[in-house]
Amino acid sequence: MFSYDQVQQLNRLEIEIYKYIVGHPAEVSTMTIRQLADHSHVSATTILRFLKHMGYDGYAEFKFTLKEQLRQDATQQLYRCGRFLTA
Repeated sequence: MFSYDQVQQLNRLEIEIYKYIVGHPAEVSTMTIRQLADHSHVSATTILRFLKHMGYDGYAEFKFTLKEQLRQDATQQLYRCGRFLTA
């Protein structure tokens, strides 16, 4: 979702947002931008600047991408578990 090069360019506040998102992806996928701002101790404007810096047009696009990533991860995990159980 975030490239290594993008993460290397983040400032201190953006790092806080990044760490919260990476640590709580399922929770973030259901949060409003204000809730994410409160939980990561920044403003909603800082969230939007972070998302622009990471290549997203806005919060809705980011949440859609995050939810899709979570779905893909869950599908891959189920596949691995199913394969493991039948092997």
